[in-house]
Amino acid sequence: MTRTRVRRRRVGAAVVSVGILGAALSSFADRGGAEPHRAVGYGTYVVKPGDTLWAIARRAGAPGEDPRVLIDAIDRTNELGANLVPGQSLVIPAGG
Repeated sequence: MTRTRVRRRRVGAAVVSVGILGAALSSFADRGGAEPHRAVGYGTYVVKPGDTLWAIARRAGAPGEDPRVLIDAIDRTNELGANLVPGQSLVIPAGG
């Protein structure tokens, strides 16, 4: 490899690393006034047989919070049809 290619790869790796670090730090910074049990950003959940959106939202949401808000957010984010399919991966938006 030429020196230029090596340098470009190192710079590219540094840029990606800084981007990931920046995203992680901004995620932690956003928690300032948030409740400690609440995740910031998005998570994923793999649907198991017998799962419902209501049950998924109750597990993923804040205790005592109305799960209907999170159900709507999961539905909009994943563009769900009528049924959940076991093995299907859902994006769970934090904060509804």
